[in-house]
Amino acid sequence: VPTLRNMFLKSALLSGRQEAEESQEHSLNDVHLMLHSQNTLHDYSQYLAMGCALWTELEDLKNSAGWEYKANLAALSKKYIVPERGRKKNAWLWVVLRNAVYDRLAQSELELFEPEDVDLSTDIDLDAERSAPPPPAAQPADDAKVDDGVRGDAETGSASTAIASAGVILRDTSMLQHVLLRCYCLHVFPTFIFSPEYAALRTELLTAETRSGVYESLEVELESLRSTCPRTSEGWLALLLVAVRYLPQAVVVCDASLPGLPIVGVNVGFEAVTGFKADQSLGKNCSFLQGELTEKKAIHEIREAIRAQVCCNVTLLNYKASGQTFLNFLSMTPIFDADGLCRYFVATVTEVQERFSGTKPQLRQADRLHKLLPTRLSWRSDEAARRRMSGVVRETRPVERRGALSSSSSSTSLRSASGRRTRR
Repeated sequence: VPTLRNMFLKSALLSGRQEAEESQEHSLNDVHLMLHSQNTLHDYSQYLAMGCALWTELEDLKNSAGWEYKANLAALSKKYIVPERGRKKNAWLWVVLRNAVYDRLAQSELELFEPEDVDLSTDIDLDAERSAPPPPAAQPADDAKVDDGVRGDAETGSASTAIASAGVILRDTSMLQHVLLRCYCLHVFPTFIFSPEYAALRTELLTAETRSGVYESLEVELESLRSTCPRTSEGWLALLLVAVRYLPQAVVVCDASLPGLPIVGVNVGFEAVTGFKADQSLGKNCSFLQGELTEKKAIHEIREAIRAQVCCNVTLLNYKASGQTFLNFLSMTPIFDADGLCRYFVATVTEVQERFSGTKPQLRQADRLHKLLPTRLSWRSDEAARRRMSGVVRETRPVERRGALSSSSSSTSLRSASGRRTRR
C-alpha cells in the first residue's frame, strides 16, 4: 500500500504543479521571517515536495530497528514535526485536535511503522547523533521529559536539547499526513484526477503483471475520487469546508456573491481562537470581530483589497467572544470561478504571540494553505450565483463590508502582542 500510495502522490503532485503555478498568486510570497532561526516558509513547489519526502522517509523508517530507528525517528521529528507544532505552550490547538480527531484516524497507520523491538513509550533525544547509540549516562532527567511533544528550543526549530516519546512523534507524524492531504485535495488532487497522468496510472494498474486485491482497491478509490470531484464552485466550497474543518489553523470563508460578504464557513480553529461558535458567526460580516481599538487604516486596506479582488495580509486588533483583544495577522485569498467571477474569500486568522517565535508554526500553516489554494476554479458557479453577479460592479460599502478579512502591502510589519514590530 505505501508503494502504490507514493506512486499516486508523486503523479498527483507533479501533474498538479504546472497548472497551479500558472494560476497561483501567493498571498504570503513576500513574507520573510528575520529571526535567528531558519525561515520555515516555503514556496509552492516545496510544499508539494514535502508530501513526497515525508512518505518516502516514513517508508524508509520501516527498514530500521533499535537505536537506528530511534535516531531516524528523531531526525524526522526535527525536520517535519517541530516546525509544525512549535513550542509546547503554543501548540495547544495542535494537541487538542490530535487527541480528539487525528488519533482515531491513525491507529492502523501507526502499526505500519511500529517495529517490534522499540518501546514507543520511551523518550527520544531529538538531537542525538544518528550514527551512534547514546552513552550510558545520557538518560535525560525526569523534568526534561515532555509527554505531549518536544521542548527546549523547539519553539524556534533550532537544534537544541529536546525530548519526545516515540509514540507521540508517530502520532504527530500521522496527523501531519492527514493535514497535508486535506490541503492537497483542494487543488492538486482534483487537477490530477482529470490529467493524462491519472489515465496513465490507471492503465498501469490495469495492465500490471502481478495483480492483487490492493491494486483493485486502489482502482476503486481512484474512481471514487473522480466521481466525487466538484462540478461547480459551490461543490468546491463544500469540499473546502470539509477539508479545513480540523486543520490546526483558524479559517473563515466568505461568499462574495451575497450582499455584505457574509461568512459561509468557519472551522474548529476559528472557533477556538476567537471563542465564537459557528452558529454565532455564519451569515455575519467579519466586522463583528472589530471594536473601538481596531485600527482604521487596517479597515481601509481591507476594503480596498476586496474592491480590487486581490490577495492581501494585514495585522489588526480584533476582539474575542470574551471581550479580550488579540492581535490578528489576517491573510486573504480571493477564489474565482471558471467565468472569472470572484466567488469566495478564504482567510486565515493567526493570533500573534508575545514572542514572535510562538507565531511561526501558525504562520507556516496559513502560508501553506494559501499557496495550495487555487485562485481560479475549473468549474462555473450555479445559475443563481451567476445571476446575482452578472453585470454588477461590486463596490464595498463601509457599513456593509466593514473589516471583511485582511489586507496589507509587502512593507507591512508584523507586531508582537506587546506592540513591538517585527519586520517581514
